[in-house]
Amino acid sequence: MEQISSLNDSDCQTPLPSHKTKTKKINRDCPDYAPRPYSVSNLDIFLPIFSILIHGFDVITDVNVAYQHYATDEFVFFYGTIAVVLIPSFINTMVSWHM
Repeated sequence: MEQISSLNDSDCQTPLPSHKTKTKKINRDCPDYAPRPYSVSNLDIFLPIFSILIHGFDVITDVNVAYQHYATDEFVFFYGTIAVVLIPSFINTMVSWHM
């Protein structure tokens, strides 16, 4: 069996056989490889960390707003805040679960 490391670019780009050619050529499926040398920039590290921090801040502020409505007996706004937070989260979970 042929190993992936022995394949070169010309093996992966072999054309499909046609009725005009007398010899049959095999079209090989070659996987994609990460670029060499692979580098990670500071932005690649910063953006996911920043996204997690912003999401955490958003959750904390949503909980604070819901608590403020509950503490001042504004139950309609309290339930509205809870619904605006939980319904999209539930939909996102269901979509992710079915994937």
